[in-house]
Amino acid sequence: MSLEVTSSAVSGREKSHSIVLGNLALAHIRQRHIEESAAVLHEAIDIVERTRAGGGANILFGACRELQPWRNHVGVYDVTDRVLSLVAG
Repeated sequence: MSLEVTSSAVSGREKSHSIVLGNLALAHIRQRHIEESAAVLHEAIDIVERTRAGGGANILFGACRELQPWRNHVGVYDVTDRVLSLVAG
């Protein structure tokens, strides 16, 4: 089962959904699909902001670390900024 299918299957369970989205973003990063990873991370951040899901937050932080080589990319900068705001909030 692909992560996209799993994401749809768990969409009603937000904490699980944030974890799946975080893992999907990591998969995109490792395939160097930076735009796709940023879009998925924004979805995951939305959920973590609402739920304060610890597992999802941990994966978000890991994804941001892996995005460091592209830190000057606008999409990556926006994601990193949102994650830092999440930590500060």
